[in-house]
Amino acid sequence: MNIISTSNVIFRYIFITVFSILFLTASDSFSQVNNKLPQTLSINLADTTGTDSTKQINAAYIQDSTITPSLGSLIKIEPIDLKIEINEGDEYSKSKQVKLNLFAPRAKDVIISNLEDLSNGKWEQFQLTKDWILNENSGIQTIYCRVRYPDSSLSEIFYDEIILDTIHPVAKFTVTPGKGIAGETLFSFNSGNSSDNFALQFRWDWEDDDNYDTEWNPSKEYLHRFDTGGGKKTVRLQVRDGAGWENTATNEIIVLSYPQANFSYEADPKQPLNIRLNASSSFDKEDGNKLLYRWDFDNNSKWDSNWSSEKIVTHKFSAFQEKRVTLQVKDSHEMTGEITLVVVNEYDDMVYVPKGNFIMGKKDGDIDERPVREIFIDDFWIDKYPVTNQQYVNFLNSFIEFRPDKKMEIGSFINLDNKAVKIYFFEEQYFVIDSFEEHPVVHVTWYGANEYCKFYDSRLPTEAEWEKAARGIDGRFYPWGDGIDSSRANYWDSRDPFADGTTPVGFYNGQNYDGFQTSDSQGPFGTYDLVGNVKEWVSDWYQRDYYSKSTKINPVGPETGFKKVVRGGGFLFHADDLQTTLRYALEPNKASHYIGFRCAKSTVLD
Repeated sequence: MNIISTSNVIFRYIFITVFSILFLTASDSFSQVNNKLPQTLSINLADTTGTDSTKQINAAYIQDSTITPSLGSLIKIEPIDLKIEINEGDEYSKSKQVKLNLFAPRAKDVIISNLEDLSNGKWEQFQLTKDWILNENSGIQTIYCRVRYPDSSLSEIFYDEIILDTIHPVAKFTVTPGKGIAGETLFSFNSGNSSDNFALQFRWDWEDDDNYDTEWNPSKEYLHRFDTGGGKKTVRLQVRDGAGWENTATNEIIVLSYPQANFSYEADPKQPLNIRLNASSSFDKEDGNKLLYRWDFDNNSKWDSNWSSEKIVTHKFSAFQEKRVTLQVKDSHEMTGEITLVVVNEYDDMVYVPKGNFIMGKKDGDIDERPVREIFIDDFWIDKYPVTNQQYVNFLNSFIEFRPDKKMEIGSFINLDNKAVKIYFFEEQYFVIDSFEEHPVVHVTWYGANEYCKFYDSRLPTEAEWEKAARGIDGRFYPWGDGIDSSRANYWDSRDPFADGTTPVGFYNGQNYDGFQTSDSQGPFGTYDLVGNVKEWVSDWYQRDYYSKSTKINPVGPETGFKKVVRGGGFLFHADDLQTTLRYALEPNKASHYIGFRCAKSTVLD
């Protein structure tokens, strides 16, 4: 053990001494370096056990000629890559003028040429970057390079390549067929006639609006079906080569569309059986509204009119009822379109009140009924009956279908929790309790009444309109004339078969119901139930002294207020409380089991 240990110590001492001498010798050589570029040295050290280890030393600025020969077996200089890069490595160049980047550590001079043979080249001082001119011809261009070191040694020839493309591509395409129908014809676009020295990519703009509808693609054929027509369409093709040169071409095609038939209708307020049909909203992409029209008023597949350019026609129907009317239109390409609509006379179940003066108020009435005034009212339409439970259910179900975002508002329309209400909600639908379909809806707030009328393009009547419809132009205090008895209306002690609540609307029409004889209680213009059964909301805000301040022409009530006017008398009121002049009021967000409503509509035609 001691002998071996002593030998190892002596060996290590000798090894360290030798290595130090060699390292100092190398250091003297390193100090002679002129060029300053890092380089890696691999130094191999071997011990007596035969184990090799490699140490990496960064030796900056070493020249080949300065390496001491005695280090030959110990120091290895790893080769450094020589490189020339054209336009920072781009694959293509649009111009002969390019920029070179050179990577050649320790180089002193350089030869650069477009030819592989550098024997006739001119040496010039090495620079890291240099402007250069390529050959005249397009195609693959090669630039060759060799460098010379300070010791006059030469590098191998190294090079880089780039594709020179100075020629713009030619864009051309064909379309088959040249004419078709929107939504039906599949057009084939072929760009095979486009040309360039290099591979092309294509993209298409179907509407020539500079918004390309496809991505770049090498495929020369594209199939497209147009969704809309419009006659002539300009289609644009754009081509691009590898260098980025682009070009475009356009072609015109004809894409036809079927004309769109549409019409509106409205009844003449003076002659409701005359329905005016207006096809002005019909349209064609190619011809605009320059179309021909014909009508089938009975939807029996027999045209009742010949082709005509007249857009508006008036047809007299035989009765107030729904009609299915068909309109057909034709454009200049003999293409046709048609539509069938259910035409409903919007004034069915409404009565017409002509314009003119009437007496409003009562001389010896309550203070809010005075003073008596002569008021002028424009003509209007008003519902013949109060709105029924079934009608309001239809509205509620339509409301949640077409306005689902406002479904929660229904709670402010009607109080379904009150037992007097005959409407209930079940499995996402509203229903009427059996046998109450034709009774007037109750417990509807003013907002619920107003929303119903708006939904059907109507409105609540003004207070003045309601009173004129109820008392006519002769100043009567009941719609049927003067005086009241139990055969005329549903009130507190009328003893009708529905003594505990409302009666069906229009019940007092002169008929006998199981021994209960009614009298015809039609108002001066054909309304029923304007007094009795339920009171009715009107549009006006209530103001006690409004009569003394209002205009005498089409009054609409105060601009603001806290309560809305309620007119008529309900089944809980005595006969004297049913007079046509009496005014009541209630907050618009409240409701009652004896308050309903009806709608009105202004006239739309002279």
